[in-house]
Amino acid sequence: MTAAGSIFASRNDRMGGRLGAILNAKRIADDYGIRFRFAWSDHDNVSPELRHPETLFSAGFLEQYREFERGYGDIQQNTVLVDNMSGTIDRDGFLQMVASGTDLRSNESMRAVALPWETWHEIGARVAATLDTVEFVPEVTEAMARIRDRLGNAELVAYHLRRGDIINPNSRASNVLWPSKYVPRVFYEEHIARMLRETSARIVIFSDSDHEVRAFSRLSDRVIPASDLVVDSGLTELQRDFLQMYAMSRCSQIIAPGASAFSSVAAILGNSRVVDITTDLTDAERESALNRLTTRLRETPDDFSSSADLGQNFPELIAFHERQGTPEVARDILRQHLDDGFALPYIYDLLAEEYFKANDADAAIGIVDLLRGRPILADLANSPAYVWAGFAALAANRPQVAARLAHVGHWLQPILPLSRILISELEAAGHISGNNHYPVAPEFVTYRPAVIARFNQISTRLHPQPDGADNSQPQLNFIPFEIEVRDWARLQSTRLPAQFNNIANLKKIIGFFHSAFRRTLDQPQTRSFLGQLHIQAEEPDVGIPMIESALVDAPEDPFVQIRFARLEMQRDNPPKALAAYEKAADLSGSQICFRAEFGLELLKQEEKQKAAEIFTELAGIKHHMVELHILTADVLRRRVATRELALSVAAYADALVPGGLRTSQVYRKVLEQLDRQYEADYIRDRFLLWQRTPGRFTSRINV
Repeated sequence: MTAAGSIFASRNDRMGGRLGAILNAKRIADDYGIRFRFAWSDHDNVSPELRHPETLFSAGFLEQYREFERGYGDIQQNTVLVDNMSGTIDRDGFLQMVASGTDLRSNESMRAVALPWETWHEIGARVAATLDTVEFVPEVTEAMARIRDRLGNAELVAYHLRRGDIINPNSRASNVLWPSKYVPRVFYEEHIARMLRETSARIVIFSDSDHEVRAFSRLSDRVIPASDLVVDSGLTELQRDFLQMYAMSRCSQIIAPGASAFSSVAAILGNSRVVDITTDLTDAERESALNRLTTRLRETPDDFSSSADLGQNFPELIAFHERQGTPEVARDILRQHLDDGFALPYIYDLLAEEYFKANDADAAIGIVDLLRGRPILADLANSPAYVWAGFAALAANRPQVAARLAHVGHWLQPILPLSRILISELEAAGHISGNNHYPVAPEFVTYRPAVIARFNQISTRLHPQPDGADNSQPQLNFIPFEIEVRDWARLQSTRLPAQFNNIANLKKIIGFFHSAFRRTLDQPQTRSFLGQLHIQAEEPDVGIPMIESALVDAPEDPFVQIRFARLEMQRDNPPKALAAYEKAADLSGSQICFRAEFGLELLKQEEKQKAAEIFTELAGIKHHMVELHILTADVLRRRVATRELALSVAAYADALVPGGLRTSQVYRKVLEQLDRQYEADYIRDRFLLWQRTPGRFTSRINV
């Protein structure tokens, strides 16, 4: 039959993921007579080797099957996914759906897709056989034949270890830990040793790291690099990647991380399965490997290809010694590397956490002091270091230090759960109040079980129970649903993630909020906040009546009043909005955030004198809210009479977060306006030395 609908393969990632989806979609198309198409993104934002599919697929194959009219987003949104179809549909219903014109898609690359009435055993072989229907360019087809001839019936076991940019110290990816992607080499060494003992198979190492290939090849003459099977001469990178995958598929076993699309597609091609190396080691093998890793990190760090390679092993080292009851071993090794010049930012986060666990507040705070002497490589970096040091300070009864550290960590990463727990604990204990916090209605601060192991440790340290007390369910104070961030988003860091304002995400939060505060939904405070969420989720017909009715019931509540002011500004009624803003500020006791938002709106309505008076007043208030300091300096720098005051505020913000991009930008801007160009250039040159772009300051006033 020829169906009216089509089935699309649609992925936007690496070659392995794309090819897996192509094989799954084409298998279904071939088996059921459905028109097959595949999308292949080749724009400037994809990896260079993926921009030229014509170096892999034949011209005829591309002409017949490649989709140009429908883009990736259109296919994702306007087709039916077949990868996990409901068991309620049968073969006849499926064919009727396609015949009616419904288009389908497959995104799956990690396994063979079986429709509800099909059996996995049969489908695995069918998907593998589908490779024979894919037409490649002659040089690839010939290379595939050479690989088959070269391997014959030899018993081969593939080990796949992919490193990529995460071990390149010059790449942005290396600034972050990747525990789900990076598997320590010692695990492979242990597994290979077992394979060499128990089988006579030759072992083929598939890796993008020459350093790792050389290290494995030294283990035995039965260990060979994949390059022995795939001759690189004259091949493009895309061709070489595919041929390595094809060679891997000819091996009887594939040992790899379970989340690897590359090895999963190779298993599909060979109708085999991937053995997850992270779960296949015995407890004894894992302990042996991690003891060897401990020695290597302490005594022979040059065994690693780079500092970035070495650092990716830290999470396994820490977790192992925590299980062994020897956390000081891991802590001392990390500190040794820090003192020896290890420069990647996550080492500060890890050490601050370890010092908190060790109940050593001075050491945790000392880590942050060290951090202040180096660049923040991205504004989202090192929030955890400030937060863990804040927890350590709070546990040591140093709440003012904890509050300062909490605000810096919160600014660097506003919706980091750890940061928000620290803010919540300080809020609940009254350590941040008055003008040194983003105000939250008391009914929104909850005391909840700490269900995550890491949070348990925090609770145990902050809320120690007397001997004999039941501590089986540790509790923590928590402000749910980012309430303090959502209520004061205009005074928060500009680095809020995209999903923060995502409509679908907001609607989920509304549902959770209804459940969590179901007993207080009729109260004005809850109703007005929920109404604000509905408006942000593009549901004004629901949200507006909630905000208006809450105001009628609680006109003296500053939170209810300021949410009404925001609504009136959205309705383009500035006089009424400004009156409500002013009343909210008065009702709050002139709390700094209420005053700042009022001042910001005054400025946008060209009431510059009154706005300047408010921010001049705010400049004299001691607090640690970084973005509020930036806003204050930005307002005051616009008037000659207050420019020196703007400089002192900007300098304070820059001192709070040395190396922070936005704090440095506003500081530099004020210096330039004061004709102190030499000092402004020093800040610019500091960023260039750190290999960061200084950028231009973006004002909230113009947003």
